[in-house]
Amino acid sequence: MKKFAILIFVLLSIILIATGCNKNLLTNGVISEILGTDKLPNEELSVLYAFNLSVLENVIGDVDYVFVAYINSYLKTTYNEDFGDNFPTTYYEIEIIENIKGSLITNSKIELLKSGGISKKHTTFQIYSDDFLPKVHNYYIFCVYAQTNGNILASGTNSNIYLDNITNYKNSSQYLDVISAYQNQNATERERSKSKYDTN
Repeated sequence: MKKFAILIFVLLSIILIATGCNKNLLTNGVISEILGTDKLPNEELSVLYAFNLSVLENVIGDVDYVFVAYINSYLKTTYNEDFGDNFPTTYYEIEIIENIKGSLITNSKIELLKSGGISKKHTTFQIYSDDFLPKVHNYYIFCVYAQTNGNILASGTNSNIYLDNITNYKNSSQYLDVISAYQNQNATERERSKSKYDTN
C-alpha cells in the first residue's frame, strides 16, 4: 500500500511539472489569431542569400511556383533542432486562386509551409530578416519552392506579398509588379523539384 501511495505521488508530481512547463504555451486558436501581427516581438535571423531578394525578377526566377492564394487556417508549427535555436516552420491551409508561374491545383485545400513562426516557448515570432508571417483569412501572392517531398515552401523576402483589395487585385500595383517581374524574370540554373500539387 505504501509503495502504491508513493507511485501515485510521483505520477502526480510529473503531471504537475508538465502542466507548469506548458502553462504559458498558447493554443492553436490563439496562435492563428496573432500570426502576422505585433502581439509578440519579432526575433529576426540574418541570412546571406546568393542574390538580391528585394528584386522581384530574381525571386520569381529562382522559385518554382508563383500564385495568388487565400489562407484558410493555421495548422501547426514544427521546429528544426538542427538549425539555429529550434527555428520554426509554420503550416497553413490555403486555396490557390490563380497560378502565375507553374501549375498547381486550384480551389482545393492544400498545405503551404512558411519559414519562420512562433518560437518554441511562444514568446516571440522568429523570422528571417526582411520577411513577415502571413495572416490567416488574408490573400497573398506566394513565391514558393517545391521540396523533395512534394511540399511547397515560402521562404525569405518577397515570398509572400499581401493583397489588400482582392476584388480588384489584378489592377493592384502588387499584382502588376509580380506579372512584370515574371515576364522579365532572372531564371537561375539549379536542380528543381516538383510539388505533389502540380497538375502536370
